[in-house]
Amino acid sequence: MTNFLDIALQHAALGLHVFPVARDKSTLTHHGYKDASVDLEQIRKWWAQMPSANPGFSPGASDVAVLDVDHGLSDMESFIAWRTRNGIPATYTVRSGSRPEFKVHMYFRGAIRDIGKWELDGCSGQVKSLGGYVLAAGSEALHGEKHDKPGQPYEAIDGTLGVFAPAPDVVRNLRKPATASSDNSKVPKTAWSLPVHEGENRTGFLLEQTGAMRNLGCGKDAILAHMVELNGDPEIIADPVDDERLNNTAANCAKFPVPDPGPVVTIGSSNLSALPEAAALPQRNRPNYPIEVWDGTALGEFAKLCGHDSNIPKKLFAEAFRCALGAVVGDRLSCPGVDGALPRSYTVIVAPKGKGKGTAIRRAVRFFSQTWDGSQGTPAHGTLTSITPGLLSGGRDFVWKPKGIGAWIAAASSVPGMARLTKDLDSTIKTKPHMTWGNTLPRILSVHEEMKTFLSTLFIEGGVGSGMEGVVCQLWDDISFHGTATGTRDAVYGEMMFSMLAGVTEQDWFDLLSRGNAVGGGLMSRFNMIGTEGGYDNVSKMTPPDFTALQETFLPRVMRLEDAHIKLMPTEGADRIISEWADNLPEGAERMNIHAWRSALLLAWLRHEESITEKTAEDAVRLGQYQVESHDYYRTKSADNAAARVQGKILRSLELKGPTSRRKLQKRTHAERDGTDLWNRALDGLVKDRAVGKRDDGAYYLADEAA
Repeated sequence: MTNFLDIALQHAALGLHVFPVARDKSTLTHHGYKDASVDLEQIRKWWAQMPSANPGFSPGASDVAVLDVDHGLSDMESFIAWRTRNGIPATYTVRSGSRPEFKVHMYFRGAIRDIGKWELDGCSGQVKSLGGYVLAAGSEALHGEKHDKPGQPYEAIDGTLGVFAPAPDVVRNLRKPATASSDNSKVPKTAWSLPVHEGENRTGFLLEQTGAMRNLGCGKDAILAHMVELNGDPEIIADPVDDERLNNTAANCAKFPVPDPGPVVTIGSSNLSALPEAAALPQRNRPNYPIEVWDGTALGEFAKLCGHDSNIPKKLFAEAFRCALGAVVGDRLSCPGVDGALPRSYTVIVAPKGKGKGTAIRRAVRFFSQTWDGSQGTPAHGTLTSITPGLLSGGRDFVWKPKGIGAWIAAASSVPGMARLTKDLDSTIKTKPHMTWGNTLPRILSVHEEMKTFLSTLFIEGGVGSGMEGVVCQLWDDISFHGTATGTRDAVYGEMMFSMLAGVTEQDWFDLLSRGNAVGGGLMSRFNMIGTEGGYDNVSKMTPPDFTALQETFLPRVMRLEDAHIKLMPTEGADRIISEWADNLPEGAERMNIHAWRSALLLAWLRHEESITEKTAEDAVRLGQYQVESHDYYRTKSADNAAARVQGKILRSLELKGPTSRRKLQKRTHAERDGTDLWNRALDGLVKDRAVGKRDDGAYYLADEAA
C-alpha cells in the first residue's frame, strides 16, 4: 500500500506545501488548498487521522506554477515533440492517473496568476498557481466527469522533484482564447498619476500602454505579456483589471495596423529601364568562439557535461554558466585598478527557436540552484540529499543573502520595480532578520529565456519602462543607479550587483533592436553576445547531466568567497597585452576592453592563478575579439520609421543570404508581422531607390551602391 504520509513529508521537506485530498479530488480540510502547509507536525496529524488521503500540492503557496495539459497529447513522444516545438523547457513532470488519456502536470519555479483555460498548438488545459491545486505523484484518484472511474497512480515521468525550471515566458503568456473585443481607441492620452485606479484613468492608461506597444510593431502575445506585468504591480495599477478584459484589449489592439510613416519618397531619377548592378555579397561568417580557453576549468567541464546529449554548441553552455557564476560571486572577485573589472555580465544567447538557448540557460541556473551534499553527493529517492542550499534562489528570502555570495533570480519592468528589488520586505526585517541583505550589496540575476517582452518594455517611449534602458546601462558600469523623475514618478535610487541571462531569436533581435535605441544608447555594447544559426539536428531525447561530482569539487571553492574577497592584479605583461589590443579596437567597439578584463579576471580565478598572467590575458583578448566580431555581426542600423525598419530587414536578408524570389523574401523577413501592404511598399521603395534590383527571373538582389 502506498505510504501517502511519506510522499507528503518528502514534498514538505523541499518547501512544497501539501494538504489532504480525497480520492474523488475533494479537499479534506476546512479551507482546502489554503490550509496547505510545510509544517511536518501538522502534516503528520492530518495523515494520522486520514492515512489514505492523497497528498494535494498547493503551487501558489510554494512559489510554483503548474502547467496542466489536459487535452491534445497521446503519449510521451507527442508530449516531448509539443514541448520542443513551443520552446517549453523540460522540468519535473507528473502524469495524471487518467487512462488511457495522456495528461501531464509540468512544474515551474515562480508563481503566476491563474488564467483558466488556455490553448496552444493543439493542446489545452489550465495553469494552476496562485489558485487551485494538483495531486502529487503517487496519488491514487478517481477520474471521469463524476469522479467515479478508478485510475492509475499519478506518476513522475520527467525530472527531479524539487528541481523546477523557471516559469518561461511562453507559459506566463498563455491566455484564454479571445472572445469579445471593444474599440476603445478614442480614449484620449493624458499624463497619468501612478498608481491608476478603477475608472476612466485606468482604462486610458492601459490603452496608452497597449497603443505604444503596437506602434513598436508588437503582436498580441507581447502586448498581453506587458499588460499582465503592469496589472500585477500595485504601485502601477491599484485596482487590477480582470484577465478576460486584458486579453480582449490586447487582441483588439493587435488588430490595428502598425502606423505607416507615409509615402516613400524617391530622390533622383525614377528611370528604371536599366537594372542596377548587383553588389558583391560580403563574406558574413559568424565569428569563431574560442571554447578551448575554458579547458581545464570548472566552466569548461560544465560545458562538456551539458554537451554530451545533444548537438547544442558548447559555447552556449559555457557563457550561460559564466553569467550565473558572475551573479553568484558578486563583488567577492575583483581586479583593483581596472574600472569595471568584475565578473558580472549581461549575456544574450541568440539562436532559433528550439535550438538550445533555453536549455543552456536552464542548466546553468539548475547547477547553482540545486541543493547539494558536500559530504555524500549521491542521489536518494529521486532528489539530491540536501545539506547545502543552492546559491541561486527564486525566493526573495534565502540563506545566502547576508553572506556576500549567492543571488536572487528576479526581474522588474520599471525603474521603481528595480528599486524595490534592492530593498528587503518589512516582514523579512521583522520576522527573518537573518535573511536580509544586511551589509552586503543585493545580488540579482534577471533571467529571460525569451527577452522579446523585456526589450519591448525598454523601447516604449513614455511607458512604464521609461528610463529602464539607462538604469540597466548604469548597473553594467557600476553598482548604483539613478532613475530620473518623470511626470508620473519621483526620482529613485538604488544599489545592487545586477546580472542578466537572456535568450532571443535572431529575427526578434533585429526586429526589436531596429525599433529602439539600443545601438545609439549604448545598451548593445554592454551585452555579451553569443549566437548560433542552429544548423544542427535536434536529438530525440536529452538526458539531464549529473552535476554531482562537479558541484562537490567546485561549489566549496565558491563558498569560501564568503570569507575571502579575492583581488587579482595583472602582471605587467598581461596589462600590456590587453592594453595594446584595446588601443587598436575599431571605431564603435566601445567597452570591448571591459569585456576582455572581465574575462581575464574570471579565467585567472578559475585557473587558480595568484595574478592575471600573460597567457590568461591572451585568452581574454581572444574572448574579447569574439565579442567585437559578434557585436559587428548582430549590429543593426537605427531606423526612424516603420518603412525604414522593414527595408532594413529586407536589405540584411539579401546581404546575408543572397538573391531570392519575392515570396521567399517575405518568408525570410516575416512580412506578416509588419503587414503585407507596408512590406510591399518598403520593397518597392528600395527598387525605386535602386538599392535593390529585380532580375528577369523575378529574383530580387542587393544592388551595388558604387555602381
